[in-house]
Amino acid sequence: MREVGKVKWLASEGFMRVSALILSFSICGTSTFACEQGSGSLSIGGDSGGGRVVLSSWDCSVKAWKDAVYVGEDSTISLYRIADPGDFMGKRVFVSPFANGISEDGKTLRIQRIVNGVLYLDDGSRKTTENSYCDVINLTNGCVVNSLPAENCAGRWVGNEWRLFSSAGQRLEGENLETIPPKSILQRVSAVKGGKDKALAISDYLYMGLPSYFACYPPGVKDSAALNDLGFYLYGGGDYYNALGVFRRVELIDPSRVVLKLNIADVLWDRSQRLDARRYYKEYERAMLDAGRKDKIPSRVYFRKTLYRNLSE
Repeated sequence: MREVGKVKWLASEGFMRVSALILSFSICGTSTFACEQGSGSLSIGGDSGGGRVVLSSWDCSVKAWKDAVYVGEDSTISLYRIADPGDFMGKRVFVSPFANGISEDGKTLRIQRIVNGVLYLDDGSRKTTENSYCDVINLTNGCVVNSLPAENCAGRWVGNEWRLFSSAGQRLEGENLETIPPKSILQRVSAVKGGKDKALAISDYLYMGLPSYFACYPPGVKDSAALNDLGFYLYGGGDYYNALGVFRRVELIDPSRVVLKLNIADVLWDRSQRLDARRYYKEYERAMLDAGRKDKIPSRVYFRKTLYRNLSE
């Protein structure tokens, strides 16, 4: 893979989504216009004390990048990873930079996010959809602080203020944190009925991917109950990838939480990680017995923890 190096965007009079023509020249290093699927990488930022975003895996059909990673001084996190590789839950996320996307102080990046999906119609047919957004990324920690309609990227930085090209250079707010904390997500989805619909509603708030979300809200013990509930609802709706990611973060901050052991075991079991699941079922059973709550242990725990008892872990 050939890295295209750090990009210093110049101001332009208009919104510019980087074209395949320009990128195919830069990536392939030739004067031909042939597109090489999955090739190259692009590094944006990193010159003014902030972090940088590295884009890779160019998609020739969408004319955008499939993978985005934030690289900071103390952390490297994936952006927009919302499912296991190869399992897009009906959605595919791409990222496209544009001219003048970095603030003068190097701490904020505006970037275009493109979401391709499939809409199932009443007659059984399918329709491909594409929606674009203007995302605002805090380059000091990798938090996607806000997501706006795509037209909000049609502007330029004046100092550290974003001004639209239209409306006589009107200043546009958007750098403040609008991504909401776990308890607020639970409140907003409380009226959603049905396990899958509730999981989808929660995942809409986690569009930036869990690593970026937790950069916005580094969790503490006080958040463990809300996060455990989020993970439970995600699991109930079949989103095992994000459910396990949430539970793993709770495990770091509140490892003695008993119900968490059962939740992790159930997710691992349904992801066909049966031996790992058995270990968590055993830990859950032990904790419940120590608490004198044997009668509250679900029957599946006994069945699953003994199913592989003759196999070494």
